[in-house]
Amino acid sequence: MATVLKYLVEENAVSINGVINPINLDTGELWDSADEANDWIANFVEPAPAPILTLVVTAVKIASSNDEVEIQQPFNLVVLTEGDVVSIEIEVQDGYGKILEIPNLTSVLPIIGQFGSPMKVVTVDIIESIATVVTKFPMQGMWKVTENEVNMHIDNPDQHFSFEGLQFKVKENVTT
Repeated sequence: MATVLKYLVEENAVSINGVINPINLDTGELWDSADEANDWIANFVEPAPAPILTLVVTAVKIASSNDEVEIQQPFNLVVLTEGDVVSIEIEVQDGYGKILEIPNLTSVLPIIGQFGSPMKVVTVDIIESIATVVTKFPMQGMWKVTENEVNMHIDNPDQHFSFEGLQFKVKENVTT
């Protein structure tokens, strides 16, 4: 959203998005004149918007073979077979597809069981802005990870991640 700036003659103030500022934000002093305020407006640089921390699942692979598993849309659904061990790769992006640089860290993430499937808690390693999760699905069932689970232990809302979620449907292994 563009900032709307206007000099208000009667108040000797600058209106910034409708908020009246009788003080020059650069000097902390009252505006000396309309010329000073208008020069400030003319040289105003729109601040860059804060990046939207976005988690994007880029790959799900069977760990033993490195074969990629399809991520079905529109639900970010991954269909597996019980016993599969998967590696999930997630990029930390800015909301426009650019990878953001964040510090390396290790965390834990709950994967919520659905329809009676037990919850799982997995380790998440973020190295060079790529998060990797390796987990085994030893039984059939359904699991999901949503934005709520991703952000549940992040106190500052400005540091919350946007995330479309990921669902796992694990089918019975019928091989003999």
